[in-house]
Amino acid sequence: MHILVVEGSRAAGWSPVADLRRAGHRAVVVGTGRAALAACRETDLVLLDLRLPDLDGLEVCRRIREATPVPVVALTDGAAGIERVLALRAGADTCLDRPCPFQELLARIEALARRPGSRPAVQPPEGPMTLGPLHIDTGAREVRVAGASVVLTRKEFDLLHCLALHPGSVVARRHLMREVWTGDEGAGSRTSRTLDTHVSSLRGKLGHSEWIRTVRGVGFQLALGASGAAGPVRPRTGPPRGVLVAVADAGTRTALAAQLRRYGWHARVCGTGAEALAVHEAFDLLLMDTQLPDMDGIEVCRRVRASGGLPVIAFTEPGRTLDRILFLRAGADDCATHRDDPRELVARAEAVLRRAGSGRTRTRSSALRRGRLRLDSTTGDVCFGGRAVRLTRKEFELLHRLASEPGTVHARAGLIADIWGGGAVRAGSGPGSGRTLDTHVSTLRSKIGRPGLIVTVRGVGFRFGEA
Repeated sequence: MHILVVEGSRAAGWSPVADLRRAGHRAVVVGTGRAALAACRETDLVLLDLRLPDLDGLEVCRRIREATPVPVVALTDGAAGIERVLALRAGADTCLDRPCPFQELLARIEALARRPGSRPAVQPPEGPMTLGPLHIDTGAREVRVAGASVVLTRKEFDLLHCLALHPGSVVARRHLMREVWTGDEGAGSRTSRTLDTHVSSLRGKLGHSEWIRTVRGVGFQLALGASGAAGPVRPRTGPPRGVLVAVADAGTRTALAAQLRRYGWHARVCGTGAEALAVHEAFDLLLMDTQLPDMDGIEVCRRVRASGGLPVIAFTEPGRTLDRILFLRAGADDCATHRDDPRELVARAEAVLRRAGSGRTRTRSSALRRGRLRLDSTTGDVCFGGRAVRLTRKEFELLHRLASEPGTVHARAGLIADIWGGGAVRAGSGPGSGRTLDTHVSTLRSKIGRPGLIVTVRGVGFRFGEA
């Protein structure tokens, strides 16, 4: 295998290059992000150090993912858990803390090689772009809203165009600054305030401030699709996934399922290998323990892999390198721990599904239908009897949670934990309180126009009614 090793510095005293070559791989070493971007299309896998001297490693990862489906293994610092989350969301297929045992690195490379990439390179659209009432002519550098011409400065046009290349996606502030102001005279003195000022001016000139949304701490989103509707900001862009959580401890599997549901995933739990093998084909992803009461987890993993292409993430204990290697070689796509930050677990799961990328997940509809009600988690759209209903993010999550399990009575405490986070129901009217839940239920009934859609089970909670 031709492996591109991007090493920002050898000061850490660890490099896998010699071991990779001894293992029969062709390892080519570069020391900068620019060299990595130039060479990434001619390689089978990229081993990317995020500490680079010229470019931000996360930005290099994002650009590699835009240019090619080649697998990327990001090397991160063990103390910086958020770095792993950001790397996975930037397009890395897996992350390893350096220094790491070479046999584990080798096992992860083999796991990635089992799943050839299917994601095509992203090509910016050429020519005029139309997003609902917004029309952008890149050749003439003209913008129209509902047919009316809008006069923009050069930088305002470039900024709008950059956002329009990724409609519905959150574009990082750093990326916008680089794309719009790099190469401009005095670009080095530009600050984020410059970006904020231009965004504010754009909102005013377009006449629809809701079209450009601020995602605090990250960047901006052009929340405007072909229909012209500005849907709610969603934490993910893919459809809701069906996840089977096969974990021996009841408390742990319940907590994991609740964490996944908060991020919009459908989760079912089981406690034995036999049950996992009986139902796994109905799911998009399997999260499983190394040891289950009735079967060895590695055997379960092997059987799942032999029966089809279901992605698997195995839960191993910290420091158990051998367990990780055995699971990866048995067919697991990645390994995690029960104690990982939920954001990291979700990011790893999304990376595995992105890499699996087959028709298995793409054929699943992102739309949930219950009678006359239709909810689409990809766009955030809600329709009832053919009529569009605008919901806030929390309203959508609450309705989707109830509609996903129409025969289940959901306890108030469980709904609050799933939608707002936290444990016990808090007093008062703030986020996570019982009064907040009641208010959202009342608002949902009013917006949908069907009071019986959500049924109150006195003293317990709520269930989905008739749609």
